Amino acid sequence: MSAAGLRRAGFAATVAVALLMLASALHGMTRVDTTLEIASAAPPERQILVVDERERWTGRGGAHDCREPRPRI
Repeated sequence: MSAAGLRRAGFAATVAVALLMLASALHGMTRVDTTLEIASAAPPERQILVVDERERWTGRGGAHDCREPRPRI
């Protein structure tokens, strides 16, 4: 291959690599935007379970349980 042909091939390869690097940089910048949107999103609400013990029956003739009421959670 002649020197002129090597120079042209080298220049074309350099331009191709530069364009690939530019595309990679643009793709990386758009991914950062998406990552920041995901990171800034509010966390999902946590499910709160409530245990309600209003009246406790002993089952003996309908008498109430004598223990002190437990706090509601």
